[in-house]
Amino acid sequence: MKALANINKLLEIFVVFNLALMSFLIFLNVILRYTLNSGLTFTEEASRYMFVWLTFMGAVLAFNGDEHVSVQFLVAKLPVKLRAWWTVATDIILLACCLLLFLGCCKLAAQNMSNLSPITGIPTGMNFLAAAIMSGLLQILLLVRIGVKTSAILRGHIA
Repeated sequence: MKALANINKLLEIFVVFNLALMSFLIFLNVILRYTLNSGLTFTEEASRYMFVWLTFMGAVLAFNGDEHVSVQFLVAKLPVKLRAWWTVATDIILLACCLLLFLGCCKLAAQNMSNLSPITGIPTGMNFLAAAIMSGLLQILLLVRIGVKTSAILRGHIA
């Protein structure tokens, strides 16, 4: 569990740094464009890549903090034990979806690593790599969550 907390902390640092750098680059480009009539050519493309990474890594943070959007009005009406098993079942389904996403994104990342973006020269496969890393991290979190929930249900400590 300590390793998961360390990964979470690293992701938080990455997301904050990424957002700060992206905001700075865009702000700098706006200032240069409107005051000196010239801008930095790479900022739009670089900020697009940064935004993709920010979105996917932020999704992992939101999932880990249980801050993602969920609709609970039907699940809340289930009996407590059935509700607990229902959450385990939905986590297993989500795990399967993340596995499919991981496999597909790994293939797409490998196929697009030779395609370079026109201005920065960054491989376009980096966007798919962000999605693959996100789905891999979500799989780890889901496996831990499924194990913890299942053992709690079997021991009778249903929360």
